[in-house]
Amino acid sequence: METETLNWARIRRVCEIAENAGMYDVRAHEGYSEPGYDGVPVTGNWNDKKQYVEAERRFETIDATPSRVARILEKLGLELEWCDEWTECSECFKLVRTSGDSYEWTRSYVESEYGSVCLECVESDPEPYVEPMIGEAGQAWTLCTSMLTECGFEEYVGGFEHGLHPGQDSSPVEIAGRLAEHDVTDFVFVLDSVGQFDATFSVWVRTEDLSSLPEDPDELGKTDGPSVSAGLKAALQDVGRAEATVPAGPGPVMVKCDVSTGTATARRVSPEDFVKEAG
Repeated sequence: METETLNWARIRRVCEIAENAGMYDVRAHEGYSEPGYDGVPVTGNWNDKKQYVEAERRFETIDATPSRVARILEKLGLELEWCDEWTECSECFKLVRTSGDSYEWTRSYVESEYGSVCLECVESDPEPYVEPMIGEAGQAWTLCTSMLTECGFEEYVGGFEHGLHPGQDSSPVEIAGRLAEHDVTDFVFVLDSVGQFDATFSVWVRTEDLSSLPEDPDELGKTDGPSVSAGLKAALQDVGRAEATVPAGPGPVMVKCDVSTGTATARRVSPEDFVKEAG
């Protein structure tokens, strides 16, 4: 629904009622700056308040205000979004998604000292947002690569893979080290695609630095780090040992695997904490 056709007086009144009821995070926004989304969004926590009934081993609703407010705002023509999955662009105040809605999702914004800045605002002047990523092995560009070209960068080599499958061990830290051996320190890593268990990326360098690097990227040398799949295998094999350290008692046991160390940790949690951490 278009902004001008909405009953903003009634929307503001509903938001005031929600705030008075303790829903302090309900807020209507200018629109979306996330690709694929349209309409006028309102963010909030739409979960009804519940409490766990130990005797019956179930949750019961003690306050259904959030779902009632959500239904009213939806009927008024707004698009409902969760406040912990979206944020406003600090420049245009439109919404961008911060939590993926699919395995292939990548963010359409960058972080700056002033907050999140959406793709549309970055496009108008990309250089200030590219600059902090130059020479950083721990960051990756997720926006249009045409903006890197505009800033004087060119792709040197792509097809790097990092993930949980055997052989997907490419390491930005190792790659940065190989580039430094050729006196190339101005580089930007680009996240090209992501999947459920892996990601592919490329490395871009300044156009004038291409002549300093081997024409055949295979001649760079070692670009792999520790095996991710081997770390996962070792951690899964360690689950039995970790579970054996948990004292007997009521409640589920949560196990976490650390791929970097190849180990697992386990602990017993309450039903409430299990719902919070697992859901």
